[in-house]
Order: sequence, then structure tokens, then C-alpha cells
Amino acid sequence: MRVTYATGRGSAESNEDTVATAGDVVVVLDGVSQWHTKESGCRHGTVWYVERLAESILDLANQDVPLATAVADAIRVVAGMHHDTCDL
Repeated sequence: MRVTYATGRGSAESNEDTVATAGDVVVVLDGVSQWHTKESGCRHGTVWYVERLAESILDLANQDVPLATAVADAIRVVAGMHHDTCDL
């Protein structure tokens, strides 16, 4: 299958959206908007989060797990990446 996509910046700073594909899975994530890292306690930004989440969803979904499980597990995986570096 051939997949093409286009996305644009939602703010002057960056594009918070991401699209990723692997195998038969396509992940489209709307990063909503930038959050302020000082206020959130997280040193990462929206772009970092949606890119890691998309990668994790693809990895898990391509292991023949139900999509809902892959998404839930991916959220846990990415949240775990903050454990030692962010004050959430």
C-alpha cells in the first residue's frame, strides 16, 4: 500500500502533528498545541511526545496486539520515558 500525507505547522514555532506508517498500521496524531515546559514540569515538548507515541504505537500494533491495547501500552511506555527526567 502506498501512503502519502502532508501536514503543516499549527504555530510559528513547530508542527505538533505527526503521521507514521509501518506495515498495515497508520498513526495520525494531532499534537493540539505547544505546552509550556516550565508550567508542566516536563522538559520535553509536544513534538517530542507525539513522535515517541507514534513510534511506540506502531511498534506495538505491528506485534499483533489489539489496537486499543497498543495505544494504551504506548501511552504507558512514553510516560515512563519521563520518569527520571521530568517533574510531572
